[in-house]
Amino acid sequence: VIILDESQDLFTLGARGKNGVSKELGAALNWIKALINRTKITVILMGLPQTIDLINSDEQLARRFKSTFHLKTFSPPAESDAGLADFVDDLLTFLTVSMEQYFDDYTAFNDHGDYAKRLYLATGGSPARVKALVMDAACLAVKAKDRIITAAHFEKAFRSTAETNARIKMACTHSREQHEA
Repeated sequence: VIILDESQDLFTLGARGKNGVSKELGAALNWIKALINRTKITVILMGLPQTIDLINSDEQLARRFKSTFHLKTFSPPAESDAGLADFVDDLLTFLTVSMEQYFDDYTAFNDHGDYAKRLYLATGGSPARVKALVMDAACLAVKAKDRIITAAHFEKAFRSTAETNARIKMACTHSREQHEA
């Protein structure tokens, strides 16, 4: 599987022509079609809702992408809904399988209801933020040479992100105050 994220950014390729597609965008869309044809590998285009307009801008490309799926923000975890926990466990399974040289296992979120609640509070249920936090936790586990991704890695990843955001906010506030003075 090949996943091309932020696909809507392809619209920035050149000025639009008569059919709404620039020469550069047309070349990029042709490359995607050729990639699919030559490799026979599943290709997933991910991005903002404008990605659907991108796909529909080329009839041949639209035939190759018959299904669309809209990731919605996860609801707060409940006893009867394991959506967020399942999503995290699927991401962690993918990481441990695809990066088996680094990982033996992970702490399953479905086994610890509290983890999903904490992750929801940290991310607001945004799939993009959840994915980023999972990736950051995995990176921390690799750096620490830990063979199992645990809740401790998630906590460190969240704290690191929160501290970075606080520093950025402080720098912006300081810059604005300097500019206003």
